[in-house]
Amino acid sequence: MSEVQSFLERFADFGSAPDPDKYENLFDPVDGTVLHPGMTTPLHRDQVRAYMTSYLAGVSEFQFKIVGWAERNGTVFVEARNSGRP
Repeated sequence: MSEVQSFLERFADFGSAPDPDKYENLFDPVDGTVLHPGMTTPLHRDQVRAYMTSYLAGVSEFQFKIVGWAERNGTVFVEARNSGRP
């Protein structure tokens, strides 16, 4: 299995059973960042667990489904459909 496929499987696992630790472990420890709509600057990986903990506390029944992805030179961009109850 390729590294990209392994990453996508871990991402899909997070989506079916959201957990801040799973989310944090998706990101490269050195260069990993997250930038969601509405954010003005990316969060580095060391901020991701706290962000996801707060997010999941405010959005019950959160679900995440991958609808598309692209990879270039080891960087993977994932397009997803999210749902939940605020």
